[in-house]
Amino acid sequence: MDVALCIGAALAAVILGMAIFKMGPSGRALGKPGILRLQFARTAAAVDELKQTWGPARIAAAKENTRWDFLLIIGYPSLLSLLGLLLHQSAAANLGWAPPALALVAIPALAGLCDSLENVLTLRMLTKQPTNTEALATTLLATTKWLCLVLAVAWIAVVLVSEVVRQIG
Repeated sequence: MDVALCIGAALAAVILGMAIFKMGPSGRALGKPGILRLQFARTAAAVDELKQTWGPARIAAAKENTRWDFLLIIGYPSLLSLLGLLLHQSAAANLGWAPPALALVAIPALAGLCDSLENVLTLRMLTKQPTNTEALATTLLATTKWLCLVLAVAWIAVVLVSEVVRQIG
């Protein structure tokens, strides 16, 4: 397994994310509380309260940030899947086990799907009167997305660390 290739791919993912972040509007334009508060609001009343706190200018900034987030969704599931698959063979050889290759593609893809649906609901809640169903669905999608991302990144980190330890030792 070429660790340099995997590290290069990881760095490319970070650089891509930073470039998209720099091109798009800053999340700081929202101030506190941020967009995550909206995505984890759970109820229409909590979303309405947050929107009143934000006012029209911050709601407009949240809409713009959410639209830019769709660009990240194009890239990160693919890069995480690629890294997971690149490391699959190494993990099987060095760790003695590896999750099914399909899981290494499906978990980041599920994160991307959840993120896309979360963004659609977020834009809807920012534009129209939210419902409790939309607020709860957004929270469940955001939770699933973050769990999938933690799993994917943890898998990649475990395999990379084991590969580096193997090559050093």
